[in-house]
Amino acid sequence: MVGNASDMRLAILAFAAGDLTLQCCAELPAGPVLAGLLLSGAALLAVCRRWPMLRLPAAALLGFVWAGGLAHQRLADGLPAENEGRDLYRSIVPTTAIVMTMQCARQVSVSGVPEQAS
Repeated sequence: MVGNASDMRLAILAFAAGDLTLQCCAELPAGPVLAGLLLSGAALLAVCRRWPMLRLPAAALLGFVWAGGLAHQRLADGLPAENEGRDLYRSIVPTTAIVMTMQCARQVSVSGVPEQAS
């Protein structure tokens, strides 16, 4: 796709510009829109040998699609509906463990040596 080092740098910058463009969007494009853009980027890459001027737009478009795909993947990792509104810390760490930790901390003096029980 890219002939020399300066072309590669420009392609990397174009890819990053596509990523930055997605970051500036108010809304994340829908999955089918991203799929269409991916096909368009692949088509641009296919004709880059004949028309080298299309390398940078192809890289920018693929950067946009790549960032959008990662964003959709990250948003899919949602909180289950049954955990919404719950205090997850208290469900993971039982209250008795917290109380026992506080009792152990009270038994240790400032110097770090346990105090003698009287």
